[in-house]
Amino acid sequence: MASFARRGLNREMGNRRSAVFSRRNRFGQTRLGSWCTALAWCASVWTAQATLTPASVAAFDYGEVLVGHNQVYTDLNLFLFIQDVVVTQMRAVSTVDYDGNASSSGHAGLGYRALGSVIDIGVNVLAGYETNEQGVRPWVRGSLFAFYLGPDGFLIWIEPSVGKDDIGVGGAIMYQPKINERWGVFTSLGYGFSRSSVVFGDDGWTLSQQLRLGATTEWGNVSWIFGAGANLEETYDGVTSNVGAFIRISGLPG
Repeated sequence: MASFARRGLNREMGNRRSAVFSRRNRFGQTRLGSWCTALAWCASVWTAQATLTPASVAAFDYGEVLVGHNQVYTDLNLFLFIQDVVVTQMRAVSTVDYDGNASSSGHAGLGYRALGSVIDIGVNVLAGYETNEQGVRPWVRGSLFAFYLGPDGFLIWIEPSVGKDDIGVGGAIMYQPKINERWGVFTSLGYGFSRSSVVFGDDGWTLSQQLRLGATTEWGNVSWIFGAGANLEETYDGVTSNVGAFIRISGLPG
């Protein structure tokens, strides 16, 4: 009797898990399908790097996975600096929670970089998309960026942007002091703010922060970074958080 009850319970739990991943959004796409789409988009960033980056082109790229208490977060980022002045960038981000809800965003851009004695500035034209269970929203923005790269991997990046439907600003502050020839400390704060002009009320803004603290080491001409991380997002209806462990692979080919 107990064995029969256990089989019935296992069957019921299996049906629930299947329902979570087979539930469809407004576009008829299952949650599992949405997650696979997001990961496929992220993988295309690495494909682009492999096919579009000759040895003479400087690049900054990283891939990161954060396994948190609420969701799994994936971020792939690629910047190419052609002859030091032409800038192309691609980024893909995906999240999936433990109920199977998936969302993703990505963009590609082309811009010009003016080299300065202390701070580099430039302009970008960006095209991208955001998707979740409510649908897909494409966007196009123009941006002005400025960054400073100092000793010990100290980096400040700021990039305000303006589009047809929204305005925003994003950036990062990073510091990577060396402990010895092989190991170092990694600290990073990413930030972003956006406000929609389509929904220009109280629910039209989003504020986000990404905190990272860990260690970095070099192996195989690639930086391996790991530690603790937190993603925070504030909107009109509250705060969401995702705290856990992350690993990041970063390279500087060229």
